[in-house]
Amino acid sequence: MTTQKYKFNRAKDGWEILEDVPFTKPKKGQVLELVKVTDNLVSTEEMLKVAKRENCLNGQGLAEYLLENPDLIPEEAKSYYLIFPSTVWQRSDGDRHVPYFYWNGDQWRLRFSWLGNDWNSNGRLVRFRESDTKNLGSDWNTRILELEKFKEKVEKILKL
Repeated sequence: MTTQKYKFNRAKDGWEILEDVPFTKPKKGQVLELVKVTDNLVSTEEMLKVAKRENCLNGQGLAEYLLENPDLIPEEAKSYYLIFPSTVWQRSDGDRHVPYFYWNGDQWRLRFSWLGNDWNSNGRLVRFRESDTKNLGSDWNTRILELEKFKEKVEKILKL
C-alpha cells in the first residue's frame, strides 16, 4: 500500500503500512469532538467496533494535521490520549500498531500503540462535527430583528 507523505513515516524504520484512509481536511465551522472508548478496559477489536459505530475512522493524516494545528484540539483533550485507528503499521516482526497522541505537559506527542494492547478509559476517538455556534449567526440575526421591531414599538409608545 502506498503511504501518504507522513512527517512521522515509520517506513523509515522498516515498518509497512497495512491500512490507511485518505485525509480530508475539516470543513469550516466544524469542531473536533472526543468520543469515549470505554469505562474500563477493552480489546482492540472492541475499540474498533466503537470507532466504526461512532464514525471515528480517522488515520494518521488527521493526527498529523491536528499536531500542526493544535488550536483545533479542545483543551479537555489534554487529559486523554487520542486514537487514530484507521492507519495500521506493521513492524518487521509482524506486530501491528496504530497512531495516537497525548499531551506530555508541554506539547502533543505522537506515538504508535501495539494492537495487542487493551484500551482503557483514558482513550478517546475523534471526529469532526458541525459547531454549535454555526447556528448562532441566524439565531442572533433573528433576535436583532425582533429587538429592532420592539424598539420601534417602544419609541412609538413613548412619542404618544
